[in-house]
Amino acid sequence: MNSPLSTPAPEQHQGSGGATSSGGATATRGTAAGGRVLLAAAIFVIATYLISIPLYWLQGRFEIATWVFNLGTLGPFLGGLVALLVCRGLRLPLRWVAGLGFNVQVVRRSILAAAAALAIVLLAVQFYGFFHWQMKPIDLAGVPYPLAMPGDSGTIFGFIAIGLLIGCILEEFGWRTILEPTLLPKLGVLGTGIVVGVIWGLWQWPFWLALMQRQSTNPSRMQALLYTGSHFVAAIAVSLILVVIHQRMRHGHWAAAVAFRWVYGIGFFLILDEELGRWQPMFAIAACSALAAAVGYYYHWRRTRTKRVRPAARTAPSS
Repeated sequence: MNSPLSTPAPEQHQGSGGATSSGGATATRGTAAGGRVLLAAAIFVIATYLISIPLYWLQGRFEIATWVFNLGTLGPFLGGLVALLVCRGLRLPLRWVAGLGFNVQVVRRSILAAAAALAIVLLAVQFYGFFHWQMKPIDLAGVPYPLAMPGDSGTIFGFIAIGLLIGCILEEFGWRTILEPTLLPKLGVLGTGIVVGVIWGLWQWPFWLALMQRQSTNPSRMQALLYTGSHFVAAIAVSLILVVIHQRMRHGHWAAAVAFRWVYGIGFFLILDEELGRWQPMFAIAACSALAAAVGYYYHWRRTRTKRVRPAARTAPSS
């Protein structure tokens, strides 16, 4: 019996037609399976967007500040639940990686994620210093918050941190425990990071609202392009970082993603004013996030390449 790595002898050429047919059938099945994966992902994306539209409308209708609570974060959570139910009925391969189990690996990856986010925030501070840009940290005492007394910075910060944490928990349920693991087997690490980042970046209505408000008072096509481009670079970079962090994790994607997003979000909320539509802070965030993503992906690529080379070295005949 031939081993899987053996090649057929010349006299077996007569049966190669059957092998070709078998290979063609396998390729067809692979293409069909890939199409079903994309269909499952599309159902999640459509459900998330449709649910998010009325939520963001309510946010604007009742003038709820995003630092109080971002109603749109319910979209990926509810969209994920709807997509799981629909795809289960249609027998589509929508994956969900449980994120509630904790072990040593999950704790270590969550700490790594939080540390990576903090490093990006600190790098952005150095970025501002290098270009001699004026950093505008937020004045918490002046932030209006309905549940806190004016000027009570500690209480205001506590409520904002809790609201952001809840928003990250809801949002990351959809993006990192459903969409990311669903696309990963078909698109790979880099492709998944790019696709999830683009979809996530398009979904973020507060970004588009800030851009429109900024352009209405200070119109500039170049600044709009810089702001938009930087936003998508940052979204793709964050998505790629999280895909790399989640590699070889059987569960715990949710915890690691929330740890990263919470530190990342609260850090930039405190030190920068990208939510006002200014391109400089968004550019700094994008540049520092892209650098971190490049470093993370390089180490992932090197580790993967090393694993491929070692088995080949073991099977190579000795001279």
